[in-house]
Amino acid sequence: MTVKQTIALLILLLPLLTLAQRIEPNGRPSSLAFSEFTTIPIDTAYLNITYQMDFIPNPIHKTKREHGLTVLQIGKNTSKFSDYYALKIDHLKKAPKKEKYANSAYGNTVLGMRRNRKYQTNIIKNYPQQKSTIQLVLRFGGTYQYEEDNIKLNWQIQEDTKPILGYQCQKASCTFRGRDYIAWYTEEIPISDGPHLFNGLPGLILQIEDSQQAYIFTAQGIDKKQVPIFLIENKNTIKTTRDKARKAEKNLADNPSSAIKGTMYSEPGKAIKTRESTLPYNPIELE
Repeated sequence: MTVKQTIALLILLLPLLTLAQRIEPNGRPSSLAFSEFTTIPIDTAYLNITYQMDFIPNPIHKTKREHGLTVLQIGKNTSKFSDYYALKIDHLKKAPKKEKYANSAYGNTVLGMRRNRKYQTNIIKNYPQQKSTIQLVLRFGGTYQYEEDNIKLNWQIQEDTKPILGYQCQKASCTFRGRDYIAWYTEEIPISDGPHLFNGLPGLILQIEDSQQAYIFTAQGIDKKQVPIFLIENKNTIKTTRDKARKAEKNLADNPSSAIKGTMYSEPGKAIKTRESTLPYNPIELE
């Protein structure tokens, strides 16, 4: 087995290894209950928009695209944008331990959801304070949380229009952190919000993509079910700055073996030089 194949296998197995770190007296893996976490209710969503996310994970292979699902939850004072499967996992986290252990498929369900998660960020926008809380969730690298003022984007509104989900949408363009974007928003839903950190238009953004089509978010459905909006912090949450969080993300991509403690051997006495392997790195924010 080559070095790169070994690293790839370990990357696939790490989530499973993480789930089985400790064994409780009853013989069940204690980490199936997940690491200790705090659930903080911050608002109630009255509007939930599901977006399909199409993206290029590796800028070297631009024809290979992946797809994910994301959700924008909009409340009176707060919105949260996150991965659909991350929300499902958060829901499972709140289930009683007895209910988790009674379900033999629980661990497999969680692992499947983790594999399906594509958008590795949670973004909470506070409307009155005009601030955002960002949680950057690194693969087996912890969660980095920081705050920043809501972005003031210099939108250029254009005349073009098109329908999305039955709503008449208008075209707008802007530049944001190293990428040029085209957005389609509707004034029929007069909420100045959208995927990721995008905001500032006179209506909800239903589609947005950058000029290289590295990231495309397209609304797939809207419902008005009232659901709580939570901020979830666990013992691995590191409160930091944006610069330090981005540096940690880049370092992990450059050296994923840094997440693996100890030395690995391909055969007795022959250590593997794990630093030769890297992960694809194509963040939505280039600057």
